[in-house]
Amino acid sequence: MDPTKKTCPACQGRRVLSNPQTGNPATCPLCEGDGEVDKKIKRTLYDFVFPPLTVNSSVPATAQGAVSLKVTTDFDLEIWDIVANPTSWSAQVRLEINATGFMNTTDPGNQNGIDLANWAGTGTLPYSRRWPFVIHRGDQVALYLTDLSSAPNRIAIAFKGFQLVPLE
Repeated sequence: MDPTKKTCPACQGRRVLSNPQTGNPATCPLCEGDGEVDKKIKRTLYDFVFPPLTVNSSVPATAQGAVSLKVTTDFDLEIWDIVANPTSWSAQVRLEINATGFMNTTDPGNQNGIDLANWAGTGTLPYSRRWPFVIHRGDQVALYLTDLSSAPNRIAIAFKGFQLVPLE
């Protein structure tokens, strides 16, 4: 369930109510047949920052790096922008949330993910999403970075968005 939604109190999520005059089912006027209504939430700007990681394809043991963080259990995160600050943009990234691949490439020959330049923007020109994605409280978020530059590559990544604190 979307953390910004709650079950409709009028129809209890059934999407219909009985018409009081005819007894026939009618679309719930409160949720308009969705079964859910918006929660009252407080959105506060929040940056989910991964520790910088140095990867180097010239040294096979460090060609790939991983960083994993657990989201706080206090609130959900609504992510709108992805920002990277690499030494070189010649890298690939793969994102997993709770060990499930997310935003991966569909190319069967590419197991490393998406080119960093296609996946993230910079601090002055972030990669902005048309719709946010939500990382739920307590989720485990892992980034796998593969260097393609043959030189040490220090990559710092941040997700920019909002913490969602329910007011109800």
